[in-house]
Amino acid sequence: MNKNRYNKKILFVANVAKEHILKFHIPTIKIFTLNGWIVDVACSGEDDIPYCRNQYKMCWKRSPFTLKTIKGIFDLKKIIDKEDYDIIYCHTPVGGLIGRLSSIGLRNTPKIVYCAHGLHFYHGSPILNWILFYPIEKILSYFTDVFFTINEEDYQLVTSKFNKLMITKLVPGVGVDFSRLSCKKKETISREYRERLGIPKDALILIYVAELIKNKNQEMLIKMLKEVRKEIENTYLLLVGPDHYNQKFQKIAKKLEVFEYIRFLGWRNDIGELMLSSDIYTASSIREGFGIN
Repeated sequence: MNKNRYNKKILFVANVAKEHILKFHIPTIKIFTLNGWIVDVACSGEDDIPYCRNQYKMCWKRSPFTLKTIKGIFDLKKIIDKEDYDIIYCHTPVGGLIGRLSSIGLRNTPKIVYCAHGLHFYHGSPILNWILFYPIEKILSYFTDVFFTINEEDYQLVTSKFNKLMITKLVPGVGVDFSRLSCKKKETISREYRERLGIPKDALILIYVAELIKNKNQEMLIKMLKEVRKEIENTYLLLVGPDHYNQKFQKIAKKLEVFEYIRFLGWRNDIGELMLSSDIYTASSIREGFGIN
């Protein structure tokens, strides 16, 4: 580390830009920047990230089990070695894996900070999760200086089973900015949105805001909708979030003959309005990292 350099430098490493950095880390990046830090970000995706000096658009994927992960490690290692960072701040399983492995054997010695957004192995999780992810996280803990957890179960496991020399901190949740959900003209929003979505004004609307993946378990809601409609026929379901499941949920909905009563809305910036237009908020995820829902 160059002791003569005045500005501190931090590198955020995570999986993707749009669905992680932009959703969770912009306030933190902005605060660092306003306090004179030099902030860079390394993640996959083409969406631009504000407030950072450099955005490195990396090759890795959502799953760590691809050759892109290996290439990402070597690409990131070159960046870290060149830039002389004070802190490497890692997020998501892929970001945590690549960020920490890239930091091994550097000429300089940045502090490695990892935030676990809910470990994949926990009481009641599939045994495969323990076989795959537990050894990886335990080994990587020996290349970690600070380990943040956001729930008590993860904190107890990490402090008792992982590297005893690293600092482990429990941050109880991540907070929610409710102003993001504030809406004007509340009295007209429900009517206007139901009309836009082609839903009767007197319908019962259920909503779930989450990316479409297996872990979020929208399949359960789709099956539930079929059962609910037997009792309350005028019921609809809004599924809000990008589709990372290759249209599988849409196929399930068609097979169960409820597709016309579901609106797959993709990525949206009007969550407040959509929630205000709905009657019941549902959540079906198998595992939640941040649990903002």
